[in-house]
Amino acid sequence: MAASRHQQVSDQSGPVIQLAASDQVSEAANLFFSGPRPRSVAVAQFEDLTGARIEGGTSTAVAASGRFLTEYILMRANGNDAYRVLDRAGLNNLLNERRLADQINAFHEAEVVAAAPEMLRDQLAGRVPPAIEMAPLRVSDYLIHGAVVGYDRRLIDNGTGMGIAGVRLRNRASRDQVSVMVQLIDVRSGEIIATGAAAQFIDSSSRGGDIFALVRTDRLLEVEQLNVVNDPATRALFLAIDIALTEMFNDV
Repeated sequence: MAASRHQQVSDQSGPVIQLAASDQVSEAANLFFSGPRPRSVAVAQFEDLTGARIEGGTSTAVAASGRFLTEYILMRANGNDAYRVLDRAGLNNLLNERRLADQINAFHEAEVVAAAPEMLRDQLAGRVPPAIEMAPLRVSDYLIHGAVVGYDRRLIDNGTGMGIAGVRLRNRASRDQVSVMVQLIDVRSGEIIATGAAAQFIDSSSRGGDIFALVRTDRLLEVEQLNVVNDPATRALFLAIDIALTEMFNDV
C-alpha cells in the first residue's frame, strides 16, 4: 500500500501592490505643460508588438492595458491641473452619444414647434433651446503613441538541487524583461517632438523539495512542496511606462 501527498503553494503573503505615478513623471509632465503651450493630451493607442504568450498557454504575456495605465499615470501626475487628458480610444462612442443627443434635440424642437400657434412656428424653427446641452468636443493638442516593443524571456535562468536518501531540495530563479516606447506627437504639424523608452525586469523564483521514503515494508511516503514567487507583470509594465513618459517629457 502506498500513501502519497502532493502540495503546491503559491506565495500570497506579500502585500497588495499599489500603482502610483512617480514624482519624476509628475515633475516632467507639469514642467512640459507649464510654458506658453497648448495644454491637452490624449493617448491615441498603446499596442503590444511582441505577440508574446505565456508558456503553455494562449494568453498574452503582457497585459493589454497599456493605454489605461498611460492615461492613469497622466491623470495622477497632473497634480496642479496643468493639462487636460482627453479620451480618444472611445471617440466613436462619444460621437454616437452626441448623434443621439442631436436626434433627441431635433425631436424636442419638433414637438415644441408643433404645439405652438401656427403663426409662431416659423419664428420658433431653429430657436428652441435644446433639451440636452452638449459642449463642443475638445481637440487634443498632443497625441501619445505607445507600444510594448519587447518581451525577452529568461535573461537569467538559474537552478540548483540536491538529494540524499530519498530527500531532495531544489530552487530556481529566472528573469524576464518588458520594454516599452512612447512618442509625443504635435497634432498641428504631425511631428514627433519627443520619444521615451524604458524596460523593467520581471523576476520569478521557486523553492521546493520532496521526500520519497519507505515507511514500512508495505507503505511508501511521498511528500512534495513547492513555493513560487512571481513579480507582477502589470506592475513591471506600469513602471516601464512611467519611466518612458518621464524621459519623453524631458526630451522636448
